[in-house]
Amino acid sequence: MKDTSAKPPTRFERRLKKAMNPRCRKYKRRLAPTPVESSAATRTHLQAVLEDLRSGDLAGSHHDPYIYGGSASAKSGIDDVGAVVKGAAFVAGAAVADTVDSLKNALKSRKRKGQEKENRLRLEQNRAMRRKYYEKEAERRRLEAEQIRAATPPPANPMPTPEALIHAYVYRNVSEEAAIRFGSLIIDLEEHVHWTVRNEHGRIVGGSGGVREWLKKNCPELAAHYHTCQRFKRKAQPDE
Repeated sequence: MKDTSAKPPTRFERRLKKAMNPRCRKYKRRLAPTPVESSAATRTHLQAVLEDLRSGDLAGSHHDPYIYGGSASAKSGIDDVGAVVKGAAFVAGAAVADTVDSLKNALKSRKRKGQEKENRLRLEQNRAMRRKYYEKEAERRRLEAEQIRAATPPPANPMPTPEALIHAYVYRNVSEEAAIRFGSLIIDLEEHVHWTVRNEHGRIVGGSGGVREWLKKNCPELAAHYHTCQRFKRKAQPDE
């Protein structure tokens, strides 16, 4: 039986585990989305009445001369009256629909303005609260980063050369061992080339680029096949 009392690991614990196992897979497999059965949108009573008015279903007569008989003049007169009634019903339905739409738009606009004001007040309150713990939070993050750097083991293998990477890429499909070898070289490259964040005056302005940027500078032949390299890397990575 699964123990539900155990607490899930924190973000720091997950990062520390990944740092201690740099050659393991660092992503979760995405499950196929569950198909959702499409259902027709439900109509309100007002929408149903307006649609019936526009279609003319409510403009008919219970004493239809085409069913119960009658003279040609009576039939012609009733046809004219029916056309007039249908036209009036359509105009009335359109007017009611326009009125309802204008009321809905006015309510949405009023609600949106109130929500914007509430969001501004909440943002100001959050900013005032953040200033109180900025220094403490920055110190906590610095200590966690030091622990993660200390727990990260050194690279297991030397840095692969661009020639070795190209040679392994060319023969990657010869056998399963060749595929694992190319993926292992990409793992070795990733261990040596760390993706880091560049800060300027306390703001994140970019990143180092990691493996992708290194391939562009040192091995442009494989830079165009970056996603293929990552696919073979995941094949060589063990599961955590």
